[in-house]
Amino acid sequence: MNTSKQKKIRILFFSASSGLGGAERQIYYMIKYIDKAKFEPTHLALRSPGETSEMLKMEGFKTSSMYSDKKGIVKTSKNLKKYLKNNTFDIIYAFGYRTNLYTRIIAPLTGHKTIITAQRSVDANRNKIISIIDKLTSKYVKLYISNSYAAAELLEKREKIKPEKIKVIHNGIDLEKYQIPETKEQLRQEYGYNNDDFITINVGNLLPPKNHKLLINACAQLKKKNKQFKLLIAGEGHLRQELETRLKN
Repeated sequence: MNTSKQKKIRILFFSASSGLGGAERQIYYMIKYIDKAKFEPTHLALRSPGETSEMLKMEGFKTSSMYSDKKGIVKTSKNLKKYLKNNTFDIIYAFGYRTNLYTRIIAPLTGHKTIITAQRSVDANRNKIISIIDKLTSKYVKLYISNSYAAAELLEKREKIKPEKIKVIHNGIDLEKYQIPETKEQLRQEYGYNNDDFITINVGNLLPPKNHKLLINACAQLKKKNKQFKLLIAGEGHLRQELETRLKN
């Protein structure tokens, strides 16, 4: 009888940030619910530690940051090369175009050959130089994982990635987080709404790409036309104070 333990697959989840963005949340859930008998997950962020790092630490997972006061491509590349030399992984799963480019250039130099790229947006206005570098380094990618068919189609048509190298896996949802015991009326009362209020809800990070300014301006135009509704913005980010001021004005 073979009593030897099966070697776990060491996988590095590499992200630009460890805040509470959509990609970071998905990384957290993937690491939290990954098959621990088969995989040994580790998280690495380019920027300073954030909420996702703290949540992973509380769950007992390995997470670290490459943040340095001395910013720049050369310094970041040296830091990543040193990290990958000191830590060997079977798979590197990179999120975001910057982390992907760093991974594709540095990882092969340290003996890491299995690189997975996350394609999570259509990037309609992508910088042309970035797009060219992306194409030149795509040969180092074993698999592209997209969370939508639209992004997968973009990879195939714009980036000329072979279909067999693309896999669509939609974002997972932790259903336990949405087991809300309150009734609709209780929730409305909790947030200060009447039962007959017409409510528009926007959920997302309070960051420039979400364009909350456009939403607020549109609501201001509706208000001028005496349209009766309430706007609820759910999210967090560095634009919070600015958006609160715009709403009051």
